[in-house]
Amino acid sequence: MEPNVELTESLFRESRTIREDYFALLSHIDSLNLVLRGQQMLHATVYMLDVGKVQDVGIHHINLAPDVVTGRQAFERGLLHYSDHHLVDEQAGVMAKRLPGVIQLRVDDQQEICDRVNIINQRKDSLMQLVRDVSPDKDVQFEVMKQAIPMGIRKAIGRHIHVIPKDELKRLSFSFSNRVSMSKKASRDEWLKKLDNSEKYARSQLDSTAWSEQIDIERKALSTLPPSALLRQERPIRKTPIANVYFHRRRKTTFVAHSPILVLDDNVELGGFRMYQGDSSGKRSAKKEPVVPRLHLYWVNQ
Repeated sequence: MEPNVELTESLFRESRTIREDYFALLSHIDSLNLVLRGQQMLHATVYMLDVGKVQDVGIHHINLAPDVVTGRQAFERGLLHYSDHHLVDEQAGVMAKRLPGVIQLRVDDQQEICDRVNIINQRKDSLMQLVRDVSPDKDVQFEVMKQAIPMGIRKAIGRHIHVIPKDELKRLSFSFSNRVSMSKKASRDEWLKKLDNSEKYARSQLDSTAWSEQIDIERKALSTLPPSALLRQERPIRKTPIANVYFHRRRKTTFVAHSPILVLDDNVELGGFRMYQGDSSGKRSAKKEPVVPRLHLYWVNQ
């Protein structure tokens, strides 16, 4: 159920600013794509994944079998994906479209491309901060975004484009993650304040009495811990395509492969992508129980 928030004149002005910034972002992406089309394409592969539908939310067993597209078609699909931020029919809003892959180029001026990507990513960060500054209430943020960019997926808009310059990358492959999202550690009292805010900014579709009772139960659970207790969220993440990146002079790293990675080098080993069948998310720790199950909140210095 979508929240029902009445927007004030001030919030309508905020939505216009967000819309203007979004169109400016799209113009930068268009300019980047124009430059990329002028380079020599060495290789392009993208892995087409099914769009997550509403009925897929909450299922425990999934089958992920990417369709492989290569060559010029993959290149064009990849560039289109950089500005593909909108919901399609039956798509779940929490599941942004993903297109893992790689676009390998031999370029005339790699600094220009890196600079353009950096500007785009900075504008994405600024736009996401602008949305957060609208209100601490996530329902208000949602309504302002919906007004500014109808059918836009906030998560997709904010995702960075990845570019790797020449002579940095050794090998690149793809797989599906098996990870848990961990928040920063915070004290017991800081988490109590977060609960207070959750109660204050209760979502409009919730039963306020039941919500207050739930918060009170969680508040009591936290209050049994000593003031020195440090806690963090350890939230299982839905299986996500990730890039396994091996550098020449740095350790291996991984990042979410939501969009094709630009590789500005012609001497890189590229790996494939296997299908996955199994649990829909990573597994939480079996060695400890959460203090607040709803938040996946664990005591980490006990």
